[in-house]
Amino acid sequence: MNVITALINKDSKPDELSKLVYGSIVNKKSDKLQEALTGNLKDHCCQQLEWEKQEYDFFEKKTKQCIRKIRKICQENYSQEMELMKSISNVMQNTKFSA
Repeated sequence: MNVITALINKDSKPDELSKLVYGSIVNKKSDKLQEALTGNLKDHCCQQLEWEKQEYDFFEKKTKQCIRKIRKICQENYSQEMELMKSISNVMQNTKFSA
């Protein structure tokens, strides 16, 4: 998201943008990354990115709220079942619903 935010703010220098990308991606594809980050964004493109990011942030917030509600319902109504699920290897470790 840091790259998207920088583009919205019209910080479009490829070398600066590449610093915002996760390290493993930078190391693996630095030449292609620099090329991909080179360009000229028009004002309407930056505006569209900003709207898309706002929408993404909104849905992320709602998803987190939903997960909190699901956890609460599960703890209130299915606490024993939740404890049993935790005892099964890998069932709860890789889910967003684990505490």
